[in-house]
Amino acid sequence: MTSSRSPVDADPTTKPDSPGSRDERSDSTSAQSLERRIVFETVGKRLFGRSTGLVSLGRFVVLGTIGRGGMGTVYKAYDESLDRSIAIKVLHTETSEEHALRLQREAQALAKLSHPNVVHVYEVGMVDGRRFIAMELVVGRTLRQWHEGEHDWRARVRKYIDVGAGLAAAHAAGLVHRDFKPDNCIVDDRGCPKVLDFGLVRDVGSAAESGPSSSARSDGDAFDTALTSTGTVMGTRGYMPPEQLEGLGTDQRSDQFAFCVSLHEALYGARPFAGTTRAALLHSMSTGNVQPAPKGSGVPEAVRRILLRGLAADPEQRWSSMDELLAALRRQVAPRTWRALATGLALGLTATGIGLASYAQVGFRCEGADAHLRGVWDDARRQEVERALLHTRVSYAADTWERVEQRLDDYAARWADKHTEVCEATSVRQEQSAATMDLRMECLARRRIALAQSVELLVEIDAEGVETATELLVGLPRLERCDEVEALRAELAPPEDQQLDARVRAERERLQQAATSLRAGQYERAWTTANDVVDRATALEYTPLMVEALFQRGRARDERGEYAEAASDLERSHLLAAQVGYHSLQAETAAWLVRVVGYRLARHDEGRWWGKTALALARGPYAEPAVEGYSLVNEGSVLREQGEPRQALERFREALGVFERTLGTDHPSTASAEHDIAAVLRTQGELDQALEHQQRALAILERVLGPGHPKVAMAVNGVGLVLKQQGKHDEALVVLERALAIQESALGPEHPDIAATLANIGNLHMQTDRRPEALRSYERALAIKEKALGAQHPEFATLLSNMGKMLAQRGEHQAAQSYLQRALAIRERALGPAHADTVTTLLDLGVVTSMFGDHAAALPHVARALELQEQGEGFGPLDLALTHNNLGAILDSLGRIEESRAHSLEALALREQALGPDHVELVRPLLGLARLDIGAGRFADAQKRAEHALAIAKSQPVAPEHVAWARFILAQALWSEPRQRERAATMAKDAYVAAEGKVVETSLAEMRRWLEARDLL
Repeated sequence: MTSSRSPVDADPTTKPDSPGSRDERSDSTSAQSLERRIVFETVGKRLFGRSTGLVSLGRFVVLGTIGRGGMGTVYKAYDESLDRSIAIKVLHTETSEEHALRLQREAQALAKLSHPNVVHVYEVGMVDGRRFIAMELVVGRTLRQWHEGEHDWRARVRKYIDVGAGLAAAHAAGLVHRDFKPDNCIVDDRGCPKVLDFGLVRDVGSAAESGPSSSARSDGDAFDTALTSTGTVMGTRGYMPPEQLEGLGTDQRSDQFAFCVSLHEALYGARPFAGTTRAALLHSMSTGNVQPAPKGSGVPEAVRRILLRGLAADPEQRWSSMDELLAALRRQVAPRTWRALATGLALGLTATGIGLASYAQVGFRCEGADAHLRGVWDDARRQEVERALLHTRVSYAADTWERVEQRLDDYAARWADKHTEVCEATSVRQEQSAATMDLRMECLARRRIALAQSVELLVEIDAEGVETATELLVGLPRLERCDEVEALRAELAPPEDQQLDARVRAERERLQQAATSLRAGQYERAWTTANDVVDRATALEYTPLMVEALFQRGRARDERGEYAEAASDLERSHLLAAQVGYHSLQAETAAWLVRVVGYRLARHDEGRWWGKTALALARGPYAEPAVEGYSLVNEGSVLREQGEPRQALERFREALGVFERTLGTDHPSTASAEHDIAAVLRTQGELDQALEHQQRALAILERVLGPGHPKVAMAVNGVGLVLKQQGKHDEALVVLERALAIQESALGPEHPDIAATLANIGNLHMQTDRRPEALRSYERALAIKEKALGAQHPEFATLLSNMGKMLAQRGEHQAAQSYLQRALAIRERALGPAHADTVTTLLDLGVVTSMFGDHAAALPHVARALELQEQGEGFGPLDLALTHNNLGAILDSLGRIEESRAHSLEALALREQALGPDHVELVRPLLGLARLDIGAGRFADAQKRAEHALAIAKSQPVAPEHVAWARFILAQALWSEPRQRERAATMAKDAYVAAEGKVVETSLAEMRRWLEARDLL
């Protein structure tokens, strides 16, 4: 299932605020740039013996030294054009030409690789005749440091499997590392290990080095590399295979040997071969004298046997590839709750390529797993999928094909490994019963069907489908579920009647097709299939099938926008699941009901009740692990809509932890949680943290989908919006224009999704007084939406509303009102007068009308908006607080002080309820109330509120003018006490000086009048 919000929502709309109350945030870009320049000048003198300026490394700003080696120095730097921190390796001046060539070889080798477990190279260049490499900056610790603090042997093996995948990727690219060791791997702060320092790498196709030598270096700096010439042995002696120690040819099997030495050391605390000299090591290796495993290590003998094969002196006796070695290791760290198997499997395979006859021919020989994938994912299907994707001619189709191929290869290989493991658990290890094998093989068969259906959709793909191709495969059902025997046992047994069983199996395969269609974004197809199965399930009178069919139909209805019908299907599915004990679907239906009822239908309290139910079920023993994360993120969305951002943020952070643990750091749902966290932090003014999380979401989607994918553009959009809110307007414009360029390339210049990005760019131009550019962006956005949706569509009204609000901020009264009136009319017709979007537009119209002095005309709009909010659903405490505050401000302007005070008090109470008593957002309403108290002669109340506001403003980062205004209001309150007047006078004068040039002219004039009236100026 998916979370309730896309990880890349870029909503250009803004919430209405009280007249004149939105503060402008100062731009700190210049100060940061100056700091970077100073740091660079200092480091530049040390690097090149003179001040070189920002052009010394092109667009890279050097920030400091990371480490030094015999060959060069590594610096931390900042890539200004792409807004990211990087590492730069620069050769020392005395470095020989062959060393320089080695650096270039490292860059070229790494640039061939794009794998999450290999450090990525961005660029190689020259500065004053010296070479440098710009590469990914990875903050963390070496793999050796990591495994010294990890005592679980399985965790150590899993981490080495990850880095082994990086080596395997290098081998697939035709490269050999030749200096693999735990010191040449780094584990980042998220636990992802990466292979680095390919300084000794060579292309497998190049001539092999030969000839004996004793120049192998000892353990040392990861950057201390040397170019290998004929007869020269380079690498780290304790990890080198005999052929490398003797200066003979090396290939991928040499890396495999070094990998097994490293893992042996991680598991047993020592390298496998005794000796420190070249001769001693060669003797130990040639005689097979591997040091015995220490007592009490807890590492199974099967793992040791795998390593011993990789440590064979003869390369021919080692594993045929890193992939084969890793597959063997994976089987050893899978959950050990298995006990056995051995009989037939004939589940729903006929429709997807292998029927019972061919399955019987293959039999259950443990080496026959690949045969089950013929016609599902093999060379023929590979060519078909590649041809279909590239034939779409979508700009990012080739990039998508690379990702699709990699994911299909990986899933198919892991399926085959799992199939073999299940077989061997009985025929070799005799660890599981025949009944357990049946469960696990049936689980694998369902996943094979899902794989076959996904490949079939890819073969039929069109241009529109390319957008969802990668996510289709990301959502393939987990193979690890087939290891969770207790959960499999809890699933309902098939019908005893064989004829009914066959019909149920056929319908379940069709429901799997509906689920596959949903992942591919084919919602109509999914609905049609699921609806047909609901009818057939009714006729069969088999309740578990009805549970599944209603669940899939409810999901499809949700995606089609039929929220009430979706809620009905999902609730019925949930109740039937409870009735028959279908535990896993009880959890999933509850999680979806949080989304549909609580968020889609805005029945917040009911949605939160479903949230508690879903979380309890998801944390039980039978649900898929990720369901807990979806329950949390959906409940968080409800809390956010209900105006409880702190609780929402807590849920989103919990969800992120669940997704990282169960789905991994590179998964769209992980990106979604990062985006949701960023969205809440952004509304709370925690912009640095918001930017960090939004950039993480973007980085995940770039890795999963590719940099040219349209969903990546929406994530880029989100980064731009945070930068804009930070006041970094130039940076924000660059980022938003990148998002637009991606969308135009991927979707075409008139796609409806482009309108939101154009509106964001228009907002930014308007905010920075570039009105002509703003209007061009707005007009293009409006033309795109009108052409795609028509001039009466609610989304067209959204753009009109945004344009009206931005024009209002620029003081263009009549134009702003015109746009808002058009938006209101469209929404009233399309959505009805009580819809949340209609009410928001009505409120915006009232606020804008009041901003330009027509308070009497504004009053009925805002009063009506408040009435509709209080009567309807979908508005939280902060929404109501905003409207009460706006209404109070208008009534104050009309001289209706007591009414104004009542609304202002209600607004303050609602904000305190949602945000807490000391939140920065309380400063302005507290000061507004203090002013009203002063006008009514309630000086003690005014003093209390002004002091509270000042305490908040001084303890948290707020605009300086708010601190000045708080001091001025407090001075006014204190003036009523003769003994306090001297203090009040000083405070008021200081506030006036601090506010000059920072508050609006009307407010500054009010300060000046007050001071002049008391002869204080």
